[in-house]
Amino acid sequence: MTVVLAYREVGFRWPTPTSVWNALRLGGSMFLFRAVQGLSGSINGVILGSIAPVAALGEYAGAERITRVFQQGMWPVNQALYPKLTQQMQNDPNRAIKTVRLSLLFLGGLGLVFGLIMFLAAPLLVHLVLGPAFKNSVPVLRVFSLWIPLIALSTVMIFQLLLPNHLDNKFNLVNLTAALLGIVSTLLLAPRYKALGVAWSAVAVQLYTVLAFSLVAWRAGLNPFARVTDLSGRSEPEALVLTDSKQ
Repeated sequence: MTVVLAYREVGFRWPTPTSVWNALRLGGSMFLFRAVQGLSGSINGVILGSIAPVAALGEYAGAERITRVFQQGMWPVNQALYPKLTQQMQNDPNRAIKTVRLSLLFLGGLGLVFGLIMFLAAPLLVHLVLGPAFKNSVPVLRVFSLWIPLIALSTVMIFQLLLPNHLDNKFNLVNLTAALLGIVSTLLLAPRYKALGVAWSAVAVQLYTVLAFSLVAWRAGLNPFARVTDLSGRSEPEALVLTDSKQ
């Protein structure tokens, strides 16, 4: 189905060295993002497993597994909006910014609802999904309930603000610094607080990414809650500024 939709949009084209390189370059940021995410989760597990009992690793991994289910519940919205917003940022910036604003409100609200459900229903979720032997995962899951609304906001900013506006370099810088922050905070918190400390580390890293991405977007003039001005005459995606052009 995706091949059919792509063919309808751009038609058939023979691959060339230039087009292949451009595709790899455009996908580089997402590759780095996924790699950092995967490595961060693995490193957290390795650190926790090396300094804490195996039971602590199971408590953390079980709570994280439940959290990922709630996270994936928000993913289809961003998948559906990303290609359309990329096109809108070039052709209709005003409409694109309004869509981003609605996405932040909708997904941010959905993240809060999911987080509240996780916090209140943590004992039931752990009992049903992991079993009574994992009761110590309940406080870990409740810490992760703070992570869910943060990842919702972060995902909107990544796929609907930063990448469509070609802010890849700054996006990659935030990802790398977040990974380093995660390793350091895990090393500091895990020895004393074990699974709970690693969960707090994940929340702290996600809070950092939300604040850093917000700063990047603000410095680029991409404030979805500012008054939308007429941007229809601009031809460059980087010209999508919502503040005074003199800035």
